[in-house]
Amino acid sequence: MAILGLGCLSPSAAKEARELRENADADVLAEEQALASTEVAAALLDIAQRQDARRDHTILVEWTRHPSPVVRAAAARALALVGDARSGDVLVHLLEDEDDRVVTAAAFGVGQMDHWRATALEQASLRATIGEALRIEVGDCREELRFGADRTEVCRVVIRSLGAVGEESGEDVLWGVLEKGIKPDALRRAVPLALAVQAKDGRGTPITAERLTFLAPLLIDSDDPSQWAAAYLLSRAELAEDAGETAATLLALAWSRATNPTARVWLLRAMGRSADEPSLAVIEGVLRGPTATEREVVAAARSAAESQREALVARLDLGPALHVAAEVVGALAKLEAAAAEPSEHARSHLAAILTADPEPSLVGALAPLSATGWSKDALVTLLGASSPKVRGAAAAALSATEGDDVDDALIAALSASTELAPRIDIAAALAERPSPAIEGALLQLALDPNPILGAIAADGLAPREGAHITGRLGEAWDMASAPDQWERRLSLAKALLARDDVLPDRVKLVMQDDEPLVRAAAEAAVVARFDRAASAESGRPRVLPTFSDAYRGMGEVTGATVLTNKGALELALYPRLAPGTVANFVSLAQRDWFDGLTWHRVVQDFVVQTGDPIGNGWGGPGTTIRCETSEEPYRRGTVGMALSGRDTGGSQWFITLSPQPHLDGRYSVFGQVTDGWDVLSGLAVGDRIIDVTITREAP
Repeated sequence: MAILGLGCLSPSAAKEARELRENADADVLAEEQALASTEVAAALLDIAQRQDARRDHTILVEWTRHPSPVVRAAAARALALVGDARSGDVLVHLLEDEDDRVVTAAAFGVGQMDHWRATALEQASLRATIGEALRIEVGDCREELRFGADRTEVCRVVIRSLGAVGEESGEDVLWGVLEKGIKPDALRRAVPLALAVQAKDGRGTPITAERLTFLAPLLIDSDDPSQWAAAYLLSRAELAEDAGETAATLLALAWSRATNPTARVWLLRAMGRSADEPSLAVIEGVLRGPTATEREVVAAARSAAESQREALVARLDLGPALHVAAEVVGALAKLEAAAAEPSEHARSHLAAILTADPEPSLVGALAPLSATGWSKDALVTLLGASSPKVRGAAAAALSATEGDDVDDALIAALSASTELAPRIDIAAALAERPSPAIEGALLQLALDPNPILGAIAADGLAPREGAHITGRLGEAWDMASAPDQWERRLSLAKALLARDDVLPDRVKLVMQDDEPLVRAAAEAAVVARFDRAASAESGRPRVLPTFSDAYRGMGEVTGATVLTNKGALELALYPRLAPGTVANFVSLAQRDWFDGLTWHRVVQDFVVQTGDPIGNGWGGPGTTIRCETSEEPYRRGTVGMALSGRDTGGSQWFITLSPQPHLDGRYSVFGQVTDGWDVLSGLAVGDRIIDVTITREAP
């Protein structure tokens, strides 16, 4: 059959067709002119609002045609965060944009595809399309860099996203880049980090002996800034059967040459994964060596093998700082719990922690061993301690310990505790226990006025069967309509929609909830059960802080001074990269929200975290903000938003103590430490924020 063109139509029909086409072209031209006339600030505000509402895919696509590359880049990031599967083709097209700022944003965007709303079939198709486009971009990067063009940042993001997409063909391309070499240092570092992302996500293949030879130049060169990235890859990836001996040789040589502190830490972690005899000897030496740095001791403890329990005891005898001791105790407890033969020497050291007034962080670190029933009576006794933190730590340690007596003790402790923090810790321990005796306590807790306790109860009831469970979950839903009950409704939505006896009207009600997080959970549940897209989001978008100027008052914000009892931290803030997150931080600071709060979480060589009014990691302001993930990587001193799931940011935030590539693209970056490095290094659990002062551009 021939395809008719205008020449095959009658003269009148051809004239009508031409007029229709001309009118359509005129409409498109008018739309483009209107788009081009929109000021950048107004366009960015519109994009930020639609990104926050997680909707209006079609309008965001229109913004990708704006003449300003700043607007096109913002629209590309917004499309990635809105998460419509149709964004894949648009972002792939934007990889060909003439401005590298747009290409960088598009490359970041396609690396977010695992978070998009898509069926399994759609995900597979997207992975193939995006993987092919990124492989082409990586090839272009090698050629352009070879001939001197500076596209370092865009190529870094392209390489990282190729690892995040996780295609086997992409993995082959990345190893090929290592084999043939690539400069500058930022890209030499990017390739093993991308391979590590792929390995951590479970999509990488075991590293062969041949591929280790491609990695060797980076790994053994102590002058190469990429050495730590090569070690990081080996700490994350599996080794093929033929690679063990080569890996052992390379790790030993790299350790003998390494001087960079971060490289030494990741080499220790890689040695623990390799677990060959020379590597274990190095770990043993670090644990017993009095001159090893705290970072090295913690890395060695996390990497220790069962045969090194005595070395861990020896480190405890050296009297390490509390945060280091907690890591060592946790490692020793884990190894002792799994050991075929218990070490009485090790257990006596651990038992000494359970005094009348123990350190809570050390009590909590005992959880792996206490799960076996060890020192059950002593921990049960601590449920009645005067210190709320000790009670909470004892509950956490007992969460996996079997026994009706433990059930009864936890229920009694919940009833006796009046402070919120230990009640949350005890409730969390109860929710993890499968015993029928716990069910009554959880049913009662589901109706507790506190939304956090109600959410914990819903999580604990979710796997339990029975119409009475479904009924109580529905009853809890009906009483949780207030905006500050979003966390309870989120847990209830997940629990209800996984049940076969939930009524269709209840499903519809959940899917039309005013809270976007609840609607997203409902959609995910429908996709998981039926492998089809749920109905489009409906309901009101959440309200974020509003400010007086055109861009939520954030345009002039430059940073913040965080005054602690240890001294001041100076932060640069990124309002253009994460406007909603910075707006939230500024709003809280202006309300003096952070004043007096503790740094409740300090993990050596990882993060320090604050912003929790409860002080145990469960608290927040009662509202949430959307994630604003971006291509900005987590370096030492990067400021990020803490989450309990995507789009659950509130008031808790953290600062990284070293590079953390596994956080890239998963947690919103909204700032960077610029001064006060000694203060950052010296922060410990319990240190407090005195004041947060926002700095702005001079008028």
